[in-house]
Amino acid sequence: MATHTTSSLTDLNERIISSSRQAGHTFLDTYEKSLNSVADFQDKAADASQVEWLAAIAHSQAQFTRAFAESYTSAARGLLK
Repeated sequence: MATHTTSSLTDLNERIISSSRQAGHTFLDTYEKSLNSVADFQDKAADASQVEWLAAIAHSQAQFTRAFAESYTSAARGLLK
């Protein structure tokens, strides 16, 4: 009886951990896509600007946003393994 209960609890814990990891990956995918959408908007705003220095800053911000998204989500995905 105790072995069956222990086995059931172990199985439940493993399912909870697996579901939590999957939810974490889904969140990170969505977060990364959101940040990349922000970066795309920053690039579009830069392209629409008629002020050269402002366009350069906006493009740099877009590059930073993409780099941040990649490094943050990559590190977080490493923790979910």
